[in-house]
Amino acid sequence: MAIPENKKPIAASQQLDWADLHFFLAVAEERSLNKAAQRLQTTQPTVSKRLAELERRLGATLALRSNSGIELTEEGRFVASQAAAMARSVQHITQEVAMRDREPAGEVSISCPDAMLSYFIAPSVPQLHRVFPSIQLLLRSKQQESEAPADIAIQFHETKRMEDVAIPLGWLHHAAFAAQTYLDLYGGPKDIGEAFQHRMLMHTGYISQPERWRPKQSALQDILDFSVRTDCGTALVALTACGGGVASMPTYVARIEPRLVMLDVGELARIRFWLVFDRERGQLPRVRETIDWLKRVFDPAVNPWFREEFIPPSEFDEAMREAGRKKWR
Repeated sequence: MAIPENKKPIAASQQLDWADLHFFLAVAEERSLNKAAQRLQTTQPTVSKRLAELERRLGATLALRSNSGIELTEEGRFVASQAAAMARSVQHITQEVAMRDREPAGEVSISCPDAMLSYFIAPSVPQLHRVFPSIQLLLRSKQQESEAPADIAIQFHETKRMEDVAIPLGWLHHAAFAAQTYLDLYGGPKDIGEAFQHRMLMHTGYISQPERWRPKQSALQDILDFSVRTDCGTALVALTACGGGVASMPTYVARIEPRLVMLDVGELARIRFWLVFDRERGQLPRVRETIDWLKRVFDPAVNPWFREEFIPPSEFDEAMREAGRKKWR
């Protein structure tokens, strides 16, 4: 006897009904039609009908009844895993969209070079939490390949993604530094050429925007025998401050570590940095408020070492006083 048209299996390529998958997921997780019906606040016949409809659409048996309840077939286990992933996505969409009109709350991840993270962001976190205590920060100094991109990144290149927003945040002015204890023992280089006579320390990530480094300085990075190389900015600051040698570092370190002395060899590089975030995620209240807070943390008006013009450490205090006077005028 011919199978009626309305009973024939429908090709798996046909669009599925999410409601059927939702019902099936409850069956797969509860392993019982009755328990699934209770969970979904409906009747057992309704759940059974939805399951049969999904199986008809897929042309496959997904669940078998047994003495112990429902057992999933191989196809059923696959569909259940995919339906669970879809349910998580639906929940995520609901939460994210709903959060757009609520108070700032939830996790915000920030990726930032370790020295700036330690010396500027971390000490300023209490200021953020006094106003928005429900924002949870995830602070990263390095982006792992297995991790999702940070909500906000502070980086030395603008961005290549069309969906990103890049806001110029400030400038880093690199200069040569050494501890007074080192200078008392060995003196300091009078110019870049004398670097060969000293213990040189280097951050392996500092050669960014190479066109902004003085030509001789950039060439030296390739031919000097460095005593220590490190990818950790805070380690470089600590090592130099303890008399480990001479290092090129941003001028703000003079404000962080009083044992450091800037050598009279001039500015070595002027490096720009940006605040980058996804345009859509930037609309979330928690991300938006965190972005505004980071702008204040790195504001060149109150942090003269982040301005485009070079200001030597000896003039930091006066520049900060002048910024304070302008604020109250």
